[in-house]
Order: sequence, then C-alpha cells, then structure tokens
Amino acid sequence: MASGSCANNNPSDCAIVQVWKVPEPFRSANRDAMLARASLVPYIYTGHRIAYETGLSLIRPMYYTFPEFDNAYAATPDGESLSQYMFCGDDIMVSPVTTQAQNPTSMTHKSVWIPPGTWFDACTGVLHEGANNGQSIARKSFDLREVPVFVRAGAVIPGSHITPGNTIGQAMRQYDPLVITIYPGAKSGSTRLYEDDGRTTDYKGSGYAWTKISYNRPSSTSLEVTIDPPEGHSSKPYPEFPESRKYRIVVLSSQPARNVNVDGKTLKYDRFGDIGSDTYRYNGMDLAVVADTSSVGTHRTVTMHYTHCTLRLCPWHMG
Repeated sequence: MASGSCANNNPSDCAIVQVWKVPEPFRSANRDAMLARASLVPYIYTGHRIAYETGLSLIRPMYYTFPEFDNAYAATPDGESLSQYMFCGDDIMVSPVTTQAQNPTSMTHKSVWIPPGTWFDACTGVLHEGANNGQSIARKSFDLREVPVFVRAGAVIPGSHITPGNTIGQAMRQYDPLVITIYPGAKSGSTRLYEDDGRTTDYKGSGYAWTKISYNRPSSTSLEVTIDPPEGHSSKPYPEFPESRKYRIVVLSSQPARNVNVDGKTLKYDRFGDIGSDTYRYNGMDLAVVADTSSVGTHRTVTMHYTHCTLRLCPWHMG
C-alpha cells in the first residue's frame, strides 16, 4: 500500500495513501507520528545537507555504522526481527513495526538489536546497554501508537515547536523557537545544526549556516549548555537568518532544577511557562526540565546553566 503501486497499470486500482482518511484509533496514531516527524524538521534538514555533501542517505542500513557486527546484516524479510535503520546520522535508530498486532492485547512483538553503547528508548525512557560484542537483542512489545525509536545516549537533537494544523512548509521557515533536546546517559555531547533559506539554491555557495550546540555536566547536579554563533560568519549568512530567536531546552530523564540561568539572567520557575517566557518548569510525564527563553541574539555565544535539585533543596516540586 505505501508504495502507491497500481494493479495492472489501472489508475482505479492504485493504492492511495491518505493517512488522515482512516478510522480511529488509526487516525490518531497516524497524526501523532506525523507531528513527531514534523517536530524533527531541523534534524532532518541537517541530514539532507549531509546527504548533499557525502552521498549518504537519510535512512541508512545498520551495517553502514556497525559493519563489524553480524547482527547489522541480520534483518528478516518479514520485518519481525532486527528490521531497523539509522536515521539521518548516528544518533537515532528506528525499528519500525511492520507486523500485525496480536489479539487480545493489541500489541505487536519484535526483536530489536541494541548495538554497542547506551541507547535511550523513546517509548519507555529506559536506557539499554548494548554489549561490546554486538550480541544484545531486546524482545519488546509495542502498542499501535508507539514508534520504536532509540536515541544514542548523550545525543543533542535539534527540533522545532509544532502547532497542529500549521506544519506545512516547515523547512522554509526559520526556526523560532529552536527546540534542543538533550538525552541522558553521558556527561557531554554536541551536534551541528544546518540552516539555509529553504527556498533557493544559494546553499551551493555561502548561503547557509552551521551552528554548534553542546553541553557538559561539570558535576552530578549541574549542566551547562552552549549555543555557538554560526560557524565562519561575522554577519548574516543569508538574508533570512534570524538576528535573534527563542530557545526551548529540554533535558530528558533529569532531576528537577532549582536554578536555571541564561547568560547570567536567572529564569523564573513557572509550572505553566511557555516559549518566550524566560521561565523553566519540570515536566513530570517525561521527567524533563524544560527551559524557555525570550529572544536571544544568534551572533554571540549563548550559555545556559542548570543546577539540579536534591530531595532537600526543591520542596516546591513536590506540590
């Protein structure tokens, strides 16, 4: 169905893919997956630039990253076992569900290869340790709404804030706010975000920007995030590049914070804070500290400092 092929070359027999034109609960599951993809446009767009420069596709077989392990080649044709790929680089691994759910649980079961290293299960928040010999296999069950995604520990993933019903043309917009998600399991990490005007071919010349985003944990109760100015540019890399932008920094699987500041300015704690509000809050559902800034200049280094709580130092988080 997804290939859109036509039986006997007859247009009336074509498989038309309309993800919104299905009954519940499938429509909601489709909608959630499409919104999740839209929120990753900055990460995906960066992957397109890498593909342009290197010839490596956005979707890469496991043996591109892990050629020395037999399990990188072991996917079964039915999709039930070890059917997975790396998405836009080495930080996100996807293991799509392609088999029918089992009644009466409505869950489907599959085996996922956990490569060497530590991987964050986006469905459950569990950190999986992959053995150095490449022999770690996880047998997991997934609900209809779950897309099995595993993120490398310590990864920094750029994204955008999504408003349902306003997702068309995401890649043509300058990211304001820019959402930066930091995944657990490491003491430091970094990424590079690619941007251009999204309309012209000026990216073939100098009309683009690379921005480094990094973090480190000086101690078990502190975190520092640094957003550098665009690499190699003293002025705007292209006309549409924003002179300032808002940021949302999401630190997953984290203790609550008792202090967050941006370039020395202390953010206010507000459990209902939103983008642009210079506030921070704790999202108990995701165990995440979420910090929102007002507009900050893009042509200077931006530094955010977090001080995390101990049980004795943040009593207001318990209410």
